[in-house]
Amino acid sequence: MKAAQEKCYTLDDYFRCFSALNLLNAAIKTPKWKKLLTYSFIKGHATRLWTHCIYHPIKGLDFFYNIEENVLYFRLYGVVFSYHNVTQNSRAQLFSEASEQSPIVWPGIRLQRFPVELWELSMESSSSQR
Repeated sequence: MKAAQEKCYTLDDYFRCFSALNLLNAAIKTPKWKKLLTYSFIKGHATRLWTHCIYHPIKGLDFFYNIEENVLYFRLYGVVFSYHNVTQNSRAQLFSEASEQSPIVWPGIRLQRFPVELWELSMESSSSQR
């Protein structure tokens, strides 16, 4: 859970954090983790990252909030992470209303089907940058 709460400064940081959230999102569906995790923890951290992206944009990281569907999308390294039923905080809402974001289309790949592999890839990416 610690990796999902890290501060992000680079694309690799964001990739690791989104991969950690994806791993937790897959884990919460199992009986063991359902008792230890909440969806509000996962979605809250996705919203925190979104707010950070608004104020500290980084080249190569795209994000989009679909107001009609309450879905938050992030795209980096060609991977699209999506978070459903995410509520906007006041800062993010102002940004969504004032900006002309380019929609991100979900490519149909359910990342929760291979969360461990995605997490390992994010760790390899991070360690190769050190």
